Amino acid sequence: MSTATMFRLSDAYQPCLLIDESQVYNREEWAETQALLNERYRPGGKIWRMVGEGRNMVPQAFKCYGGTGMASSHAPWEALGSRALLLKMEKGRPGKHTGTPDFYVEAATLRSQLLAYRFKNLNTRPHLTAPDDPPDPLMAMLEERVQDERTKEVGYPLLAVADPLCHDTLLAYLVDLEGQHQALEETSDFASYVIALAGCTPDNGKVSVEAVRVELAKLWELWDDAKSKIVDPKRMPSAKRVSKVLQTLGFKPTRMPQTGRTGIMLDPPLFERLKQRYLPTPPNPSLPSLSSERSRGEVGEGSEPKPPPQNNRGRNGAPPDAPSGGSDAQPGLADAELTVRQVEQLKPKAAESLRTEKTRPYLTTAQVAYSIGVPVSHAKAVLTSLEREAIAFQAKPDCWRLVAN
Repeated sequence: MSTATMFRLSDAYQPCLLIDESQVYNREEWAETQALLNERYRPGGKIWRMVGEGRNMVPQAFKCYGGTGMASSHAPWEALGSRALLLKMEKGRPGKHTGTPDFYVEAATLRSQLLAYRFKNLNTRPHLTAPDDPPDPLMAMLEERVQDERTKEVGYPLLAVADPLCHDTLLAYLVDLEGQHQALEETSDFASYVIALAGCTPDNGKVSVEAVRVELAKLWELWDDAKSKIVDPKRMPSAKRVSKVLQTLGFKPTRMPQTGRTGIMLDPPLFERLKQRYLPTPPNPSLPSLSSERSRGEVGEGSEPKPPPQNNRGRNGAPPDAPSGGSDAQPGLADAELTVRQVEQLKPKAAESLRTEKTRPYLTTAQVAYSIGVPVSHAKAVLTSLEREAIAFQAKPDCWRLVAN
């Protein structure tokens, strides 16, 4: 089906689109179709296009609201994934051949049942109420269990047409779906840029684009510490590309003092919002630090404990070897190698951060380090230990998952 046909059918009939092999739309050349599919979930949604020929072309709004079911062998593009009801399925052999008479009878029966159910539950939009009216019970349930506004928006029609006996099951699914949406955010390219930006040192409220590029290289393990250069420049985005992504995130471009290189103005409130959106919330650290263990080991019976050595903080108040965005790393863990005991203590926390529960495709070493509150080098040692014990593996370089997932 062409893009023009899809637009005109959606505008004229608001049909339910059932699209098989929808991974073909993941490519950038299908941007117009992606925009249409992105907006179909929203009641009253419209997409503007130019119609006519030559100088007679005028803008026209096309109605696009309607149901969309897509089957794909790949994950949806980010914008669609954040507003979709995601169901993971496995390929299997069909129970019956689709050309048999029984198949057509069962299909007609199912269509009739679905149509009757639709007529019975046509009104699936939240009601407009006066301030003194009691709250919508369905919206109250969503407000209590779900935090993400877009998940509430796509989940309301599901609750509205479902049997009340199924509400608890559906709410549990929506809570899990909210986790999947958040996982898409945390593993997106934007999340990598936010982590890299957190590792940079501001200069009078400005951050160099090249500094962000270096932190990205460290995050993706493309940085040679000994030679202080990028190992494989071809695998790194250009400075121009990095600048555009940072501007997309909302930062204003500028010039760095003295060098005159391209940079961005670091907006602290915006940066905090981005960290809350894209970075996983680190748990409260409970593992004793190396410095505290040394202090306990140096205290003998009847002797006074020595004060712990002051922690030599690096940029942004983080340990010198802290992960990008990892200013919450545990103090004392950056000044020595991990002991065997500490590796064993950190392994359950690292495994728990990798426990996707069907919500995250993978985590990078830096994300695990941020989650468990340790430097990247220590997180890598812990993950390597989990890999040796066949508890975790790398689906691709620096993309860690649990073997059980």
